[in-house]
Amino acid sequence: MEKEHNPDMSPVTREEFESYVEVQESGVTNMFDVKTVEEISGLNKGTIMSIMKSYGELKEKYDE
Repeated sequence: MEKEHNPDMSPVTREEFESYVEVQESGVTNMFDVKTVEEISGLNKGTIMSIMKSYGELKEKYDE
């Protein structure tokens, strides 16, 4: 089954993904605490939710 593209979700850049992963790897907060992740990473809620939804794809795309 083909994945549906959500037009409301803008593409996540490498820099945004890396900011998210830095917070994740720091262990400072639970990644489901979106408000805290926003504060630490500087990312907005929409970008964080996009990363969470597409984490596997993004990791494959940006992981070197």
